[in-house]
Amino acid sequence: MSVEVTITPPATIFSKIEKGIRYTGTALLYCSIFLFVVLMLLDTVDVVGRYVFDSPIIGTMEISQVLMGGVVMLGWAYTQHQNGHVNVDMFINRYPPRARTSVYLIMLILSLVLFIAITYQSSILGMQHWASHRVFPTLRVTSVPFYFFVPAGGFFMCLELIIQIVKQASALRRRG
Repeated sequence: MSVEVTITPPATIFSKIEKGIRYTGTALLYCSIFLFVVLMLLDTVDVVGRYVFDSPIIGTMEISQVLMGGVVMLGWAYTQHQNGHVNVDMFINRYPPRARTSVYLIMLILSLVLFIAITYQSSILGMQHWASHRVFPTLRVTSVPFYFFVPAGGFFMCLELIIQIVKQASALRRRG
């Protein structure tokens, strides 16, 4: 009796991992959109309550602040995948293709280092808030889950940057 073993090529494995990360990045984008809609509704109801009924919603300011963080941070990876972040490429576009790829690769590596630091430090901060049972002062409700928007967004941003680094390094190797 013989057992057939098939070996999956590394490119196929990488492509499946990439697809999973991109799927998760898109899911986080939809969470960000949902938080934005909640933020808009909350602020609208607060303004109407404040000026029409003279009765604002208590804690709107604190909730809006943390929701805004979620709106921005959870969309990081998707924005990076779409090349939606601000780039100053006025000079880089004049470089030859190999130099342009090298500069872009260096920029991605530096970005990865920065986002690893952001993710690490924000995780520590989130754990400290968790340990101290942090609450919203006016609502007396835990605020701990909201402190994990930055580490979650940063983590998937790092994964997206790693994907792009691998692709740029591969492109640089092909050009070299």
